[in-house]
Amino acid sequence: MSAVLGLSIGLLSASPAAADTFTPTRFDDPAPAKKCKPTDCSLREAIRTANNQSGRDTVQLAEGTYNLEILPEDSAANATGQLFIQGNMTLRGLGPRKTKIDANGIDRVLAVGGESTVKGVTLRGGDAGANPFHDSRGGAILTIADKLSVEKAILKDNTAQFGGAISSSGTELTVKQSSIIGNSATEGGGIHAPSRIGPAPVTYLRSSTLVGNSAAKGGGILADGSAVFGPTDPIFQGFNSTVAGNSATGDGGGVLSDNGASVIFSNSTIAYNQAESDGSGGGVGGGVRQNAGAFFNLYDSIVDENGTGGGGSDPGCSGNFAGDGNVVTASAGCASLGASTNQFVGSALIGELGDYGGPTMTIKLLTLSPALGYALNCPKADQRGAKRPKNGCDSGAFERGGP
Repeated sequence: MSAVLGLSIGLLSASPAAADTFTPTRFDDPAPAKKCKPTDCSLREAIRTANNQSGRDTVQLAEGTYNLEILPEDSAANATGQLFIQGNMTLRGLGPRKTKIDANGIDRVLAVGGESTVKGVTLRGGDAGANPFHDSRGGAILTIADKLSVEKAILKDNTAQFGGAISSSGTELTVKQSSIIGNSATEGGGIHAPSRIGPAPVTYLRSSTLVGNSAAKGGGILADGSAVFGPTDPIFQGFNSTVAGNSATGDGGGVLSDNGASVIFSNSTIAYNQAESDGSGGGVGGGVRQNAGAFFNLYDSIVDENGTGGGGSDPGCSGNFAGDGNVVTASAGCASLGASTNQFVGSALIGELGDYGGPTMTIKLLTLSPALGYALNCPKADQRGAKRPKNGCDSGAFERGGP
């Protein structure tokens, strides 16, 4: 047992819906007691205790790595295997470099319900397929929440059949200022946004980076419509974000919109992704792929330096795109974007993915890039938080005039 800062169970209100704060005192994962004790509380016990209370409780994590160690025995919530946030809760660490939760390959890391926030933590080592008592969705997170916000987090080295990092079966998912790195799946290596029964599920990607994720289809992101889990097609909106260095053995190395899904990317950079990565033949859309009645729009963005392995085609873009504009691309196949305001250039003159400030990696623009000053709509800041001008800002997620 490793001791950390003492347990803080602070009653904030005398009402029945009072909110408490729990700080686990140990990093290991013993058989859980019924309640989180003041001097002996694991992460699993803290979440179990918070689930049994009303109000929006907070589980406050310390610096260190919390390990999941109890092999799954059934699908019972929080007794074994994955952690399960059932009610409204905030799970908060001290930042993803300091606070980590490692599932050690025994199960996914988290299943999340209610209206919840996961903030300032790294989730790693999840394997949703390791538990035979539930399906293989969401290696780091399966969300069935009304609303889930993942903020300033890193989701790294997780795996599942659907959604190596996240599979969203909830109503609304927001991922912001976060990094999704090196996850793998059969479908949706980074994020899997499927259809569902009920209101249309919406996923918002804000000021975040997906890098090094892999799948058979949708290496970085897969938004998949009613052929999957329900009759209501998903809506996916990416903004001020970077999708780079992801791969698919089939279609959509970066982003795939399939089976009636709706995808819109604005002020974003999609680069260095690859479809048909195994060279077996037939894969298309190294950067972006629209398929099977899906909707895919791009605005004020860059699609460049994407590719396919041997036997693949359309290394940049594949499918039909409508209503897009002010996109800068040098990738073959992207003529299908069509809008008269797009620039089809020999090179977008972009640099490598790296740390150029801000909480996530980005791709900088080089001197004389045609993306400089080309965007029509200018948000207040770029992905890093650097200020953009009100007019004539740069296409893509990176504003060169920033620091």
